Amino acid sequence: MKPTEARFWKPQKNLRILVTGITVDPPGATYGPRVKKNNEFIWIMEGEATAYFDRQVIKAEAGSILLRRAGMKDYYEWAPKHRTVHAYIHFDLDSSRKAMLAKAPAYPKSQPNDVL
Repeated sequence: MKPTEARFWKPQKNLRILVTGITVDPPGATYGPRVKKNNEFIWIMEGEATAYFDRQVIKAEAGSILLRRAGMKDYYEWAPKHRTVHAYIHFDLDSSRKAMLAKAPAYPKSQPNDVL
């Protein structure tokens, strides 16, 4: 980073990105169960999935964005007859923002072509 860029791109102390990625899941694949200490957004880009967050079951179609909170047990069943493509981002928040995230729905309702 150039010294002049530092004033425009200040470090965010309240958000820490841990890992991001995109995966292509084959038909019928599953993942989990697991419990993680960080939060995660999952964006279903193609296909669909059934996500189990603790006792909540979510049917997620292409375009869906899911929120898995820290400490939540999650498990995924990807589309049984075709591939599923999903992106993910694992992140941590500072203590003042963790309470705000605790009230957010695991499956936020969005409009088509909505930018999160």
